[in-house]
Amino acid sequence: MRCIQLALTVGPWWSRPIAYVEAVDRRRQHWVFRFHMGDASVRGIGSLKVRRARTPVARVLCALLRLPRSGAGVPTRIAILRRPDGEIWIRIIGGRPYLSRQLRRPGFVVERIGPLELYFVVAIDKYGIGYEQKNAGLRLGQLRLPIPEQAAPSVRARAEARGEWGFFVRVDVRGPRAFPLFSYSGVIEEA
Repeated sequence: MRCIQLALTVGPWWSRPIAYVEAVDRRRQHWVFRFHMGDASVRGIGSLKVRRARTPVARVLCALLRLPRSGAGVPTRIAILRRPDGEIWIRIIGGRPYLSRQLRRPGFVVERIGPLELYFVVAIDKYGIGYEQKNAGLRLGQLRLPIPEQAAPSVRARAEARGEWGFFVRVDVRGPRAFPLFSYSGVIEEA
């Protein structure tokens, strides 16, 4: 499977990626691409299989981070509000809201969850989109403190087209030293 690394530009509104924009516009009109790369705000609904790791340390971290409880068929809603200064992601998993902000930057996407910043490289292929975290830090006002790799969380995500108006998503979160912490997967459809 051949992936295209995204080269992003900064513009008035998360300018579209230059390296692949023509290919995406011609061949990739599926909702999975509009959901993750589009210009308009979107909403999705579905259900997820959620898994929390069972080690004592993972249980404590999941509780402190207020991550969703393990379960199958967990009702999920996602809204992405696209604005000139970035995107606000509102995920409601099992009735609990999780907010983050995403910003496109040259060569990567930054997701901010409170003071935590995660930097992702994005890859596209004909089936979907993948996100691989490459860096993490803490943002305190204008100050950014990098988190050493051994102490940082690690996130990988993949969204693949399913049917005409849906996509299958899988997100894996690992804690420091790469121990499993939390994951979810399931189908999200346009709402």
